[in-house]
Amino acid sequence: MSRPTSLRQTYAHSAPSGWTFSDIPPHAGAGVPSSPPTAAVGQIPSTLTEPLDATGVLRGLVAAGLLQYGSTALAQPFEVGKVLLQVQWVPRGEVAEAVKPKVLELDEEEEVADEELEPEEDDYFRDPSIPPAAPRPRARDARGYLLRTSPADSATRPSWVIPVRTDGGVWGMIKAVARSSEGFTGLWKGTLTTCIYDLLSSTLQPLVLSFLTSTFLPHTPPQLSLLPLSALPNPTPHLLTHLISHTLTHLLLSPLDLARTRLIAQSTMHPHRKYSGPLDALRKIAREEGGWWSLWTHPNLLVPTLLDCTIRPGLQLATPLFLERKLRLSPDASPVAYALSELACSVTSLLITLPIETVRRRLQTQTRPSLRSASAPPYKTCVETRPMPYAGVVEAIYRIVTEETSPSRKEDEKEGRYEPGRWGGVRALYRGFGMGASASALVFVLGLVGGTDGAEGWTEI
Repeated sequence: MSRPTSLRQTYAHSAPSGWTFSDIPPHAGAGVPSSPPTAAVGQIPSTLTEPLDATGVLRGLVAAGLLQYGSTALAQPFEVGKVLLQVQWVPRGEVAEAVKPKVLELDEEEEVADEELEPEEDDYFRDPSIPPAAPRPRARDARGYLLRTSPADSATRPSWVIPVRTDGGVWGMIKAVARSSEGFTGLWKGTLTTCIYDLLSSTLQPLVLSFLTSTFLPHTPPQLSLLPLSALPNPTPHLLTHLISHTLTHLLLSPLDLARTRLIAQSTMHPHRKYSGPLDALRKIAREEGGWWSLWTHPNLLVPTLLDCTIRPGLQLATPLFLERKLRLSPDASPVAYALSELACSVTSLLITLPIETVRRRLQTQTRPSLRSASAPPYKTCVETRPMPYAGVVEAIYRIVTEETSPSRKEDEKEGRYEPGRWGGVRALYRGFGMGASASALVFVLGLVGGTDGAEGWTEI
């Protein structure tokens, strides 16, 4: 038997099934079973040309919406407590007197009458048969109502305002809301608006990212778009496109976030309720505070939105890169060290972003009425807010640090004493820090128990 002169013939006869690179079936005499015909390049599979089931798609969308609404409703009481803590104004005693609204001056006749009612300097020589003079009457506004001089004054506190609460954190504010005139249902204010905001942001951000990638990184292979940033050979361009996509998405949806904050902070009592829903809030804010364009471009709204929506996602997106590229940690090789480092980065991120978020919430609750809306009903919050508006981000941080405080003891809060405490103003910038740190610790424990996927990274955006 003669051996073949070339190995090519042997390779052709021993080709395995399915390893053909053309649509032409193998030679019938080779004894090799033919592979099933494959679709030509560019030909659309028949499964994609079939008509879509509209009923199934609609059911899927409704189920996804209900699931999103349910998850939002579970977390909304904690979000309400956090927002109310951030916008609550707890001034020191001397600050409350200095920042109080302007008191109407009494006329000359009232001043003379008040002087006659003043008690004598020395009560020792007072005739006991003469009744003591009445105390000096308190200042009133034009309609005869008493003017408040301090948030600790419970006698003049409106019925729709929750008593000042500083201890207990978010959980303490949740209990205060449930026990106040807001009621138990007040813990779910803004649930629908929050759900809509989350759905729109999770839908628009991938679209914006895809547009930016196709525009500024057109030569990127499709396979790289599926990899995490830490696995890319050059992650800087992709990090910038991710960051810009998050910033643009949240900036575009910032009016909806403004309406959400206003709905959470307003009173739910019907006579004092200003907004009935997100659309009503956006319409009234645009009509009374400078038009629709001002919802995006007003400095007190634009600057804190850019800071919050750039720094927060930037820190969260850069954390996996820092851990794997700089610290040389791998979630597969050292999962415990990686999880501890991720927890430390999460807490550090809260220390940076929480003051910015607090200032943004306070500037969102400030109304900017124009001359055309002078007759519009005022916006009433369910917690104490600063009567004088903040001028901007820097001034708001300065006023919070220098004006506000917290009681050092529970007895002081029960008696309404809010004296200057050590680091009281700085602590006012970090209200809600305990809840955020506890959530990060819970994620850390669940990651250790159930395991983490290193490709997911930090997805809390």
